[in-house]
Amino acid sequence: MSAKIMLIVKDSSYLNKQYSVSVWDKMLHPIKSEKAMRAKYQLLAAVDEEEPQLFEASKTAYEFTVDAGHHTLTVMDPQKDTRQKNFKAVGGMTGAMFGFAQGNMASTLIGASSGSDLASDLVNAGASCMEFDLQEGDVIKIQCHAGIGGKVSMKIV
Repeated sequence: MSAKIMLIVKDSSYLNKQYSVSVWDKMLHPIKSEKAMRAKYQLLAAVDEEEPQLFEASKTAYEFTVDAGHHTLTVMDPQKDTRQKNFKAVGGMTGAMFGFAQGNMASTLIGASSGSDLASDLVNAGASCMEFDLQEGDVIKIQCHAGIGGKVSMKIV
């Protein structure tokens, strides 16, 4: 007998999908960006040291059959790089506007740089890990949902 890990991937919010589409794609490829807004959320997940697999948001749970013992579930948002670039671009534009209000070019450049750096520091888009020990016959359900910054939150249901 073995244990099971059940992974439930929730769809992301509209605002979350806004940040997963590139700013340039929104301006230059509106049809492509509209398709991305309507697509279901996707998530990379790996149990222990296996190769990550891509899972789509669904109401049914994905099952992993594992042996009893200590296991690690690692999940990551595949769109995290795009989100970070979007936050950095918006932060840079906002900082440049505040610098421009000072009235000179040096303040505009400093504002753009500091706004971009501040926005990239606020985004925490790394892999999320959860470790647990399973006995024979145990079933654990884990629900995953991505935040705006790309960090995937996990909770045991």
